[in-house]
Amino acid sequence: MVRTSPEGARHDPDRSEDPLRGLLALLAQAKVRTLDELAGAMDADAGLVAQMLDLLHRGGYLQETRFCDAEGQGCAGCPSAGLCRVMHEGRVWALTDKGLRAAGAR
Repeated sequence: MVRTSPEGARHDPDRSEDPLRGLLALLAQAKVRTLDELAGAMDADAGLVAQMLDLLHRGGYLQETRFCDAEGQGCAGCPSAGLCRVMHEGRVWALTDKGLRAAGAR
């Protein structure tokens, strides 16, 4: 249900008022999403979502996981190498305990 405030602004009670908490809630759903998919779900620019991910990481709400070595040499011959490219060039974000609490998942 979408309501209109007295000022005429739309208000959707299912969407978080805080976009960072909204992003944490999306990540807490434990579904793998690309950066573009996250941006689409938030109706935001992918660059903005990338900045939000970085901010949450620096705040201790997310941890970055890399499946391959820093130079990408571990990808040679790996059957999942293409999947890493889909997931923001091998970058995968996971909620920390702090992030899970902030998302309301704990």
